[in-house]
Amino acid sequence: MRRAHGLKHGASRYALSGRCRACLTLFAARHNLVDHLQHRKPACLRQLTAWYEPMDTEETAELDALDNVVKAAYRRSGRPSFHADIPARRCAGPLLAKRARADSLDLSIPLPAEVQVEPWQRDEDTRDTPIPNAGPQWEPAGIGAA
Repeated sequence: MRRAHGLKHGASRYALSGRCRACLTLFAARHNLVDHLQHRKPACLRQLTAWYEPMDTEETAELDALDNVVKAAYRRSGRPSFHADIPARRCAGPLLAKRARADSLDLSIPLPAEVQVEPWQRDEDTRDTPIPNAGPQWEPAGIGAA
């Protein structure tokens, strides 16, 4: 249905390169990362949507066009379009912390000072980069259960 109507899955809007910013896994190509987010690890996609803003449609279309060129080259050489020249591997670095959405918090309950939601942590603010020095992350029971 997506193909018939020209719709794309939202996972490609969070794939900047071949590295998953949620689990720090490095893939051989960007289209392998899109497959990771779309089918294999939707939890990573949920993390990225909580922390980052999606790319513009034009930028996503350019990257998707480059992915199509790479996949076509794989098919011409007799390999499947999802082929990877190197295996996926984990990069070093800190993982994203689980983040509770500000609109999902019951703010009528007084929270300890270290978990108060500051104005710069609210969802209406831009999420281009992770929040620095966010302190301990708090997630209400029953929200974000995998």
